[in-house]
Amino acid sequence: MNNSIRKYLLIKEKDQYIKICTKKLKFISSNGLKTNLVGDDFEYETPFPIEAFYHKLPMSDFYWANANCLVNISSIDQIGAFNIVIGEKQIPILPQLKSLILKRLSLS
Repeated sequence: MNNSIRKYLLIKEKDQYIKICTKKLKFISSNGLKTNLVGDDFEYETPFPIEAFYHKLPMSDFYWANANCLVNISSIDQIGAFNIVIGEKQIPILPQLKSLILKRLSLS
């Protein structure tokens, strides 16, 4: 097992660190300049690239939806032809990544 995988992530916000449980993360998205970590009752913005978080997440729970977004498969509410819905957020999904998620969810 990879020793870098964590149950919690530490996010620096101003002059303090916030501990985020990876199970409470719904998705992580990036626009190239900033990365947002989103859960039910939180959203944190960080200057770190999304790849910095990818290697610290449990890969059995998180999958790429597209080049800019990792989703927690237990948070997926709906899978459409071209997107995933998590809460109110519609996240574009690439067809080859959609098939991986469907296999993981045993829906294909």
